[in-house]
Amino acid sequence: MSLEGTVPMIGKPEAAGRVRNAVDAMDETIKDIRATIFALLVTSREEQPSNLRNEIVSIVDEMAPMLGFTPSLRLGHGLDGRVAAEPAEYLLTALREALSNTARHARANHVDVSVEVDSAGDLTLRVADKRDRHPG
Repeated sequence: MSLEGTVPMIGKPEAAGRVRNAVDAMDETIKDIRATIFALLVTSREEQPSNLRNEIVSIVDEMAPMLGFTPSLRLGHGLDGRVAAEPAEYLLTALREALSNTARHARANHVDVSVEVDSAGDLTLRVADKRDRHPG
């Protein structure tokens, strides 16, 4: 843009034309680079399908510092490949929110997380927090 802004300051029409051509060529190159990056991102996502099991573990690991401990985690069978994208996203959002709420409000010192898919394909998330009370 700044190069384009200098075109009116160039006294020779021939030089101004060359600068305009260079700016146009750079604009086309930038469009090509953006299109290539977008194509690579789409291809990468298609080639590496989401792994719900790994995403659940990542969220639990991500929330551990906020909780002050690592929740116990039980992952049932059927999480890989049998869960559609939309329910999986809902589950991940609910898991993150449940752990965040536990960290902010429950004063828990233990959390059990379990996720399973039954034979009908129904997805179940359970998050149970506990606070051990020690007699003082």
